[in-house]
Amino acid sequence: MNKRLKRLWVPRRHDHARTLAFAEHTGLAPAIAAILLSRGLTTVESAEHFLRPSLEALPDPFTMKGMQEATRCLEEALRLKKTVLIYADYDVDGTTGAAVLGHFLAEHGLVVHYHQPCRLKDGYGLQAASIRRLREQLGNSGEARPVLITVDCGISNHAEIALARELGFTVLLTDHHRPSATLPAADAILNPWQPGCEFPCKSLAGVGVAFYLLMGLRTHLTQQGYWEGRPPPNLRRYLDLVALGTIADIVPLVGANRIMVKAGLQELAKSERPGLLALLRVADLSGPRITSEDVAFQLAPRLNAAGRVGSAERALRLLLTQSSTEAMTLARLLDEENQNRKELEANVYQEAFVQAEEIFGRNKQVAVVQGHGWHLGVVGIVAAKLMHAFYRPVVLLSLENGRAKGSARSIPGIDLYECLRECEGLLDKFGGHASAAGVQLKTTQIQLFADKIEEVVSGLIDPGILQPRLDVDWNFDGPAELDEKLLADFFMLEPFGKDNERPVFTGDVREFLLAPRRVGAGRDHLRFQLRVGQGKLDGVGFNLGHLNERLAAEGAAIAFSFKVNAFRGKERAEVLASDLLFESDK
Repeated sequence: MNKRLKRLWVPRRHDHARTLAFAEHTGLAPAIAAILLSRGLTTVESAEHFLRPSLEALPDPFTMKGMQEATRCLEEALRLKKTVLIYADYDVDGTTGAAVLGHFLAEHGLVVHYHQPCRLKDGYGLQAASIRRLREQLGNSGEARPVLITVDCGISNHAEIALARELGFTVLLTDHHRPSATLPAADAILNPWQPGCEFPCKSLAGVGVAFYLLMGLRTHLTQQGYWEGRPPPNLRRYLDLVALGTIADIVPLVGANRIMVKAGLQELAKSERPGLLALLRVADLSGPRITSEDVAFQLAPRLNAAGRVGSAERALRLLLTQSSTEAMTLARLLDEENQNRKELEANVYQEAFVQAEEIFGRNKQVAVVQGHGWHLGVVGIVAAKLMHAFYRPVVLLSLENGRAKGSARSIPGIDLYECLRECEGLLDKFGGHASAAGVQLKTTQIQLFADKIEEVVSGLIDPGILQPRLDVDWNFDGPAELDEKLLADFFMLEPFGKDNERPVFTGDVREFLLAPRRVGAGRDHLRFQLRVGQGKLDGVGFNLGHLNERLAAEGAAIAFSFKVNAFRGKERAEVLASDLLFESDK
């Protein structure tokens, strides 16, 4: 089970006559036209809006239910100089959302306080004890009711919201998680998922909801003559933070999210925020181009490390500071915490892998693995890695004082949340969605839980879902179909992410591949060149090096995509190979 899993290549079906006609109408290369059609962009207008997104195309903020009440609440806070407390989640989404709101409100004269719960001690969401303590810290000087703004949390905290209002807060709730049938009794609620909300992009991240609050506030204040002849603030400069949080939260990069992220990445590349400059420096990212992958794999993990193995407050301070010296100190600290997170993760993974391999070696369909004192900040990451390694559902539990807490991850086709519902009687607490969830139970219940969830999952297993898929967007017959035009069109599809995945192309190795060789410290990477028109591009295939010897002996197809390598201010296209399919394996 520890070998690289063979993936099933699934070519997308295309109507070639329709594809060629669409390519002619849009001026795009046929391969790119086919990709747009397969993703539901079937008109010239929709293709244009997707490829060249404009901030002017963002939906009206006042289509979001609760925006009128929320903006009036903040207008009153600005006019009366109320104190504001931002209560944000500890992940990158919550942290960036807090920074977006905090920067704006502080710049307009308000005193802003911040609070983020501790992942290990408090858990997710609002805590009654924290609200009481924070209210006491703010004091009661007889001023107007202070404003409590939640960011990326609160929609399920009915009792805590009620308590905050009893203690004298005006509560403005911003969240993007799905609500229950009954909403908390906040003074204003912004959540695209709440009943009756007509906002068209339901999949905003928490930072996206926070940014929309600023959009609505700017419009409202402009209508009220608040700026007194001054130009209203340019909100574009907050989009660097919006892009960070949106990408990190893995929400779909389509619609409003795509518009904000594409503009936000441009802002990020030229950002003057001391914290972001320092973060880019420690991540060794420079140049005019920052990609969604740079954010997902370089920046977000460093920011997330604060909430996983340290204090989320450090990441927020980094995004808020105006001091370059403090920024570099914090960025280096986050870099160290990220290294610590990697070590913790590697140790847990090593132990958990042995258990999972033994369990799946007994033909089980789900692995419930456990360890004493495993760090809760990394169990979700390790569960996801094991799920991908074995392509089976995995539950990872950390044991302490007779209790088990952990995370679960599942493959497409197995709804994890519904499976856990079938085990509800054995669990103290659980929550999540189809692919990821958190669980809590007594250690005495672990074996019963493992048996029950194995029974539930086994009843859902279809052999067709137990092999990972590689969706192939287009097959090239020869290098002549690849040229500079196609590459230019390809990179207009960025930023890549959920629901806008990096396209996968295929071609015959004998037609496309030049000088393949095995490289890397473990010699498990494949370096090569790919024929492109009359030229060639350098390429790499990670974890494909062991297949090099077979390339010389038999025919194969290569699955690949393109990326931009920015080095010392210069950009060049490169090839990223994802798989090889040999004729004998078909």
